[in-house]
Amino acid sequence: MKGIKQQEIYNQITKKIQNEVEHTLTIINKEMEKDLSTDTIKNLSNYFIILSNLNQAIQLISNIKPTK
Repeated sequence: MKGIKQQEIYNQITKKIQNEVEHTLTIINKEMEKDLSTDTIKNLSNYFIILSNLNQAIQLISNIKPTK
């Protein structure tokens, strides 16, 4: 039973991270369409940092994937 519960938790976390990646990419694409300004560059920088952190989370979660 423990393995099934761990797999469920892993799947939920993976899904949540993927949703956050998709959401962040959507925001980045909208920001890229705006006029180039200091605020736009600042926002893009922050969202790329968020995206980088999400990619690190994906790597981390793949390293702790539950075994069957």
